[in-house]
Amino acid sequence: MNELPQSKITSGTRKRVLYTNAKVWQWGEGLARTGHGATYSLTDWFAVSLEEFSGSSGSGSCTSSILQAGIAPTPAEANYDSVIDLKGALVVPGLQDAHIHVGYTGESAHYVDLSGAQSIPELWQLVQAKADSHPELSWLVGVGWDQTNFGGVYPSRSDLDTIASGNRPILLYRNCWHIGVANSAALELSGLIARDSATGEWRPCSDKFAVAGGHVDVDGDGLPSGIVRETAVELVTKHMGASSHDERLAFFSAALQRCVANGLTAVQTNDGVEGLPVYQELLAAGKLPLRVQLTIQCSDLQRSRTTATGDAPLEPLDGCDTRGMLTCKRVKIFADGSLGAETAALRVPYRGKGKEAAAAAGAAAAADNRGILVHTSEALTAQVKLAKERRFRLEVHAIGDRAAEQVLDAFRAAALSEADRPILTHCQILGPDLVERMARSHVVANIQPSFVPTDGRFVRERLEDAVAASSYCWKDMMRAGVMCAGGSDAPVEHCSPLHGMHDAIYREARPEKGDQSQIAAAATRLTFAEALWLYTKGAAFADGTEAVSGAIAAGARADFTVLKAEVLEDPRRLLDADSVREVWVAGVRRYKHSSAQEPPPVVTKVDGPSAPGKNGMTRVPDSDNNGGSGVGALPQVRVRRCRCCTGDASAGELQTTTK
Repeated sequence: MNELPQSKITSGTRKRVLYTNAKVWQWGEGLARTGHGATYSLTDWFAVSLEEFSGSSGSGSCTSSILQAGIAPTPAEANYDSVIDLKGALVVPGLQDAHIHVGYTGESAHYVDLSGAQSIPELWQLVQAKADSHPELSWLVGVGWDQTNFGGVYPSRSDLDTIASGNRPILLYRNCWHIGVANSAALELSGLIARDSATGEWRPCSDKFAVAGGHVDVDGDGLPSGIVRETAVELVTKHMGASSHDERLAFFSAALQRCVANGLTAVQTNDGVEGLPVYQELLAAGKLPLRVQLTIQCSDLQRSRTTATGDAPLEPLDGCDTRGMLTCKRVKIFADGSLGAETAALRVPYRGKGKEAAAAAGAAAAADNRGILVHTSEALTAQVKLAKERRFRLEVHAIGDRAAEQVLDAFRAAALSEADRPILTHCQILGPDLVERMARSHVVANIQPSFVPTDGRFVRERLEDAVAASSYCWKDMMRAGVMCAGGSDAPVEHCSPLHGMHDAIYREARPEKGDQSQIAAAATRLTFAEALWLYTKGAAFADGTEAVSGAIAAGARADFTVLKAEVLEDPRRLLDADSVREVWVAGVRRYKHSSAQEPPPVVTKVDGPSAPGKNGMTRVPDSDNNGGSGVGALPQVRVRRCRCCTGDASAGELQTTTK
């Protein structure tokens, strides 16, 4: 291999690099806008122009672009500064995740993993072990339980009070992070219960139970059961300590390395405005290994930024540097909860066990449980209008069809147009009328294909048959003209885009998931090309960068993912441990699988625990072994709403950056 050592590329140089002996993915001519029926061809080589490098050891301080791609004969190598033989690998446009929580992915690795608990006593044991081994922790926090594993029974405050925690507060998130269960010590801190001075018994502080966009469940005695839903979770979490800046740097760095090792070249991440200084510091230090589009909360728009002349409103950042490595131009709004937690807002009430569980938990209107709308229609419309006035694009979380309808109404009331390119995230439960409205209104669907195998265990328990029939309808959406982008929602699901592609193609249970035939019909499955579209052209469209990313074409950014060629012939190989061979961002190799002969100049390997999936039961794909990273032991810090996906870093090599 005649590869130019990256450490020798210095400021002001311009290089032309030729990549040969490859199967280079090319999107077909006249391709449908939505990706339905996507066509492609394969070429043999492509060339990249690299300019304005600075630093050493792959700091990534450069601009780069694709020059051209073509079929044999290969151009004369003498016309290029370096030639790289890709040994017959499949080269696809840089894979992107259109919806992820990078900070939470790194942060939540340090909490009790409850995904393996098949009963409430097993849940106790896991938390008790953490309490015994970490007496220094002021809070005990866990994540991953699923009442489906407990026969539909929710854990309670009294269950947690049996744990010998030394009177420490305990909060255990369900695996969707939309609800949690707290012990008495945590509820007392939250002001939801108090000791009666005369009897010493707990008494309810019922004046605190009413929570806009949330719910505090009560038991038969009128006391909080321990279950807090949606915004009510914040009554507890606001009493936790916040993580330090250094801890956040460690969390974000570990998660970003994990993303790169799984083939990602760009993430559209929901980290809030607090994530901006972390990413800016990583960028300035040359330690941002992939492109980041930071999405902040709509509530962040009420804050201001400090300038040389005083305070000013937050404004979109459409590129914090000339390379487009960091942008912040989108805000996020929650419209409802999750299907697994029975808080997704439905037009038809939950069925069967969904109703029974809600009634047992004391949830409001349990006999007619239709989930939770986080905002009134007026409040939601006001937030959408505010975001538009401040020139931010919109991304709104909506899982249930009632929430989706409310969001589409708000988009219309705020007069959002095709140019605004609003995003509806998750889109799990829709009717044909909503799909048609999305297409007509040019609303982008940000979908998570891996929700199909995980949610399938309980879809029939939650949804009426007619509703389930039009749920998770990715193929129908694409056919109707809805632009779809693919995301993982990590750490709710695994951050691997190959994992997401596999689930879009096969829509089937893995052995640990049981039968999910109700939402796995063959007619709903995507082709390989359509699945790839989600994580390339579709994701780029959601980010507004489709002119420069999502394709290996002249003028596009030099971001590409190198996969082993076998995945194209047999997409089940997407889950192989060595499917991701190399990852290149801005013309710099950021990851190379350890089976390759030439390691990157700088290597970081950090081991971490495996991670469960969105709705319980551990999902550890083979690709966990391809080079992810975790972080070492750090003090416990505040967590919020997402699942962690860290894994074994033993098989891959990550190119980090130095000054």
